[in-house]
Amino acid sequence: MTNHNLSLRAVIAASLMQLALPSAPVVAADAVLLNAADGPSFTIGSTPYQVVTSARAVSSPDPRGSTGTGTERVPRDVTGASSAVVGRIGNYRITLGSTSAYVPHSAASPEYAVAVNRRSGGPALVSRRLKLFKVSADQAAAVARQTGGSVEIAVPAASMAVLLYASPSAALVALDAIHAGGSGAQAEPEVIQAFMTPR
Repeated sequence: MTNHNLSLRAVIAASLMQLALPSAPVVAADAVLLNAADGPSFTIGSTPYQVVTSARAVSSPDPRGSTGTGTERVPRDVTGASSAVVGRIGNYRITLGSTSAYVPHSAASPEYAVAVNRRSGGPALVSRRLKLFKVSADQAAAVARQTGGSVEIAVPAASMAVLLYASPSAALVALDAIHAGGSGAQAEPEVIQAFMTPR
């Protein structure tokens, strides 16, 4: 076999290997979120999550759906700082940068905080809601009063309720209080994530 044929085979093999590997932006986005995670931690089932305090969810309709990730830049804000888009979930861009501060639970907050699934590396949105299980309507109302929330939905037949808080961070503070309170109620945050992120 000639050197030309060997070189051609090497190029084809290298191209096929590149097609089989995940794209660089997806891997980079996952690594960036995992490395930036520095906020409150929680688990849903056996899956661990951690808030990324320098990230935020920015509403932006995306015809590609919920599976795109990348390293595109978003325009500078009024402070002159910019942030990078490191993922998408539904109509939300996940941005990471100096303008994306995690707001304390006592202050105004966006509808969603950004967390990272520490098992998969994918982004997740944490809402202002907590799901309560194994509670009556009266127990749910008592937990809401004790933790500064309100009952949004109660389903007595299923022994569950959904509590609403002023911000995602307030919901996470309430989650810790419920776990420490010994009421017997099981609680978890409402989390939205893209399960179809390409790998």
